[in-house]
Amino acid sequence: MKPILVFLFTCFSLSSYSQTQFDMDTMQYHRVQKAEKKLNKIYNQILNENKNDTLYLKNFKYAQSQWLKFCNAQIEVKFPKGYENKQRRMRSMCYNYYKEYLTNQRIKELKEMIISVEGDVCR
Repeated sequence: MKPILVFLFTCFSLSSYSQTQFDMDTMQYHRVQKAEKKLNKIYNQILNENKNDTLYLKNFKYAQSQWLKFCNAQIEVKFPKGYENKQRRMRSMCYNYYKEYLTNQRIKELKEMIISVEGDVCR
């Protein structure tokens, strides 16, 4: 009886931790969505804090649009659409993983624009 319980427990434990490729794709997609929401929140905060500075807003919006182009181009270099390779099934997960990474890098950059350090005239 005891070996059967151990076997059933082991099987249940292993199956509860396994993930399909679809599960991993979905999880990574949601992580990207979360990062993009955070980026948009910081982006809107910067717009709000500088609403009276039209030149800054114009340049900031342009910079953000260029970053989006860069981000998409960079992802396409690493994970091109239609690229046939052994990891083709994992493209979605890898694509979203890299997109999350780039988005988090941009979040750090934008946060630096918000933080003002007394005496730092170059910010």
